[in-house]
Amino acid sequence: MSWIFDVATGRRAGYALGAMIAGGGLLFGAGPFVTVQELAGGRMLPEQQLGLGPQQLAEFLDAIGVEGRAAYLQFQRLDLLWPVLIGAAAALTIAWLLKRSGTTSGLVSVLPFAPVVVLVAEVGENMVLTRATRAFPEGVTAVTALPVLTGTKFAGLALTVALIAGCGLRSFGRKDTPGGRGRATDSPEEG
Repeated sequence: MSWIFDVATGRRAGYALGAMIAGGGLLFGAGPFVTVQELAGGRMLPEQQLGLGPQQLAEFLDAIGVEGRAAYLQFQRLDLLWPVLIGAAAALTIAWLLKRSGTTSGLVSVLPFAPVVVLVAEVGENMVLTRATRAFPEGVTAVTALPVLTGTKFAGLALTVALIAGCGLRSFGRKDTPGGRGRATDSPEEG
């Protein structure tokens, strides 16, 4: 798993973060997302809601009409880019921060791969929503996995943010790293 630490640099993490911000701005600020949101009367899309059941999804798909369902399917295809953008930015940032703090071996070496949870949940969520939209109105009842996938996605995002914050505090709080102010000690003698 050391390959991620070999490629992770502050510059690459910054580029990935920039790509994530630009991609998110395009994905959620223009195109089919905006169209669907307008047709839904400003309501949140299903992937933005926790615990959405088949009845609420059917109501949403009915409310956006044929034009909205076509745009929603287009958005679902484009939305497959979002977890890749988030995952790349988060994985590179976590790996860079761990490398910066000198902690790249042992169990922490798997931490840069935590954003994979978001990727898997998001892709699964998109697949369920695509299938339900294509099968509307009959296939909407088969979306029992949707609340689990959406909840897992949001939990994965929270975990990813917490990991970045924790790794950042550890990295920038160390005196022996550039920009650090205090050193986390491994033993009381090092105080």
